[in-house]
Amino acid sequence: MGSIRTVLALIVLISHGGLGNAFIGPRTSVQIFYIISGFLISFVLTEAKTYESKKLFYTNRFLRIYPSYWIVAAFSLTIHSITSSVLGTNNIIFDALSIISDSNKIIIYIVNSIIFGMDTLMFVKVQDGHFAFMKIASYEEHKFTQSFIIQPAWSLSIELTFYLIAPFILSSKKRIITILTLSLALRVYLVAIGLGRFDPWSYRFFPTELAMFLIGSLSHQVWKRWLEERSLLSGNKPTYVFCATLAYFLLFSLIPNRSFNSWAIFLIFPACLPFLFCFQCKYRWDRSIGELSYPIYIIHMPVMYNVQSVLMYLEMKDTPLLEISITIAITIPLSYLLNKTVGRFIETLRTNVKAGKD
Repeated sequence: MGSIRTVLALIVLISHGGLGNAFIGPRTSVQIFYIISGFLISFVLTEAKTYESKKLFYTNRFLRIYPSYWIVAAFSLTIHSITSSVLGTNNIIFDALSIISDSNKIIIYIVNSIIFGMDTLMFVKVQDGHFAFMKIASYEEHKFTQSFIIQPAWSLSIELTFYLIAPFILSSKKRIITILTLSLALRVYLVAIGLGRFDPWSYRFFPTELAMFLIGSLSHQVWKRWLEERSLLSGNKPTYVFCATLAYFLLFSLIPNRSFNSWAIFLIFPACLPFLFCFQCKYRWDRSIGELSYPIYIIHMPVMYNVQSVLMYLEMKDTPLLEISITIAITIPLSYLLNKTVGRFIETLRTNVKAGKD
């Protein structure tokens, strides 16, 4: 599961570099992240019972997300300013802010700080400096989101909302199934009225994306338990499933009928999750690789924007493979460094939180 998470983060990176249809694509990658999150949060809340209180759970989630996010945001602002100053190029964050009224800039400052609300802003456009609701997004209307210091953080906003409600939902299978049914029904309705297939409704709308988290939680609470009762998670099965899942993701774009497979993957992957979880528990290297997934996810866009600026300055345009290669070569070491410094310190704090220590 750890390696799979990092592969998903790299697929998102590659898509942001201009190869959006490579592998399973960014949208499916993000939604699979939600399913994994639902599985893991269900595990720590209902099986491992890691936290004695909701306060400890929320504190642990805060430590998992925010310190690294704030450090990367500060790094991003700094490196953007240096690059634009040295190369004489525009600072994309400040340029995006310039089209927003002063009153609405305050909203941008707040969501950049707290993450919450970024997903909601994906449903608005800037019109005469002010925010206005939009039915279907376009690239031009989403340009103002370049004022998000870490643009992919809109999905963290959805994750954080799930964390808020998870302790109240995951303790009851009946509650999970009821809310899952309502979420799926809402998705069907949005597709029926012509919105559900388009951005931002297709994967940025929390009420419908909640289904992904809940599918993951059922994979843990129902499917994993069923497999354990029949001793089907033993032996080499987790390794076989891990290899098959990785191959499926990497070869996905070569499989015929991509449209059908884009839906089928949401049935196949939850069925694989218990095996992938056992694989992660069995192999420490898989967990170690997985620790890079979050840093890669939040670091890659600041790195990519600055790589783009340098390549444009050198008049090397339309070179997505070079851009992606350089971005990966910089992002992975930075992610490793962040994880071994800040991440290690935060992990110690999180361990103390789990133990109920001050």
